[in-house]
Amino acid sequence: MMIATETVHAPACATTLIVSLGLLSTPLQVGIIVISVVILVEFHASVLFAFERLVGESHPVYR
Repeated sequence: MMIATETVHAPACATTLIVSLGLLSTPLQVGIIVISVVILVEFHASVLFAFERLVGESHPVYR
C-alpha cells in the first residue's frame, strides 16, 4: 500500500524505546532480537531471489 500511495515509512524507534524502558535487559533477549532480524533479512533476500528467478526481472526500484 505504501508503494501504491508513494509514501515513505517513518524511521522505526521501537527498539530504542524498548531498551530505554528496560524491557530488553538481558543478553538472551538481545540475542533473540539479533537472530530474528538476521532471519527476516535472509527471508527477504530469498523472496527477492525467487522473484527474480520466476519472473526474470530484478526487484523493482522504488522512489
